[in-house]
Amino acid sequence: MHLLSCFLLDPQVDVTTRFDEVFWFGDFNFRLNKDRNGVNSILQHNLVKDMSQLLQYDQLIKVMNGGSIFKGFQEATIEFLPTYKFDIGCDQYDTTSKQRTPSYTDRIVYKSRQKGDIKVLKYASCPLVKTSDHRPVFGLFEVRIRPGRDK
Repeated sequence: MHLLSCFLLDPQVDVTTRFDEVFWFGDFNFRLNKDRNGVNSILQHNLVKDMSQLLQYDQLIKVMNGGSIFKGFQEATIEFLPTYKFDIGCDQYDTTSKQRTPSYTDRIVYKSRQKGDIKVLKYASCPLVKTSDHRPVFGLFEVRIRPGRDK
């Protein structure tokens, strides 16, 4: 059965509970709830890789912590710069008239039936890939497999 059809049958049922591990990734389109000047100021003064000053404004983290979406999912620690919105082909955040605020729109979240079955080895962006207004993110995970445990 296709995963999407599971959602369409009964939107109240959390189909992710049917699987031992679930990874959900892509452009979630969540932004930072801070104006562009404020984000730029943090980026300019934050020369270390501590992104907590930015992440306190992250919409996805707030709604996940509130339990309204991605219930039971977690995300690895973000130790990279915002991945959106860049001018294509360069390292400059949006210089168009819209002046979009740099944000973490591209994410990987995961959930495991058994605590400790997923170990994050790496969670990072690809700053050298400049073919889009997004910088791709990638995750490297070690996942414990439990053969023969169909339920």
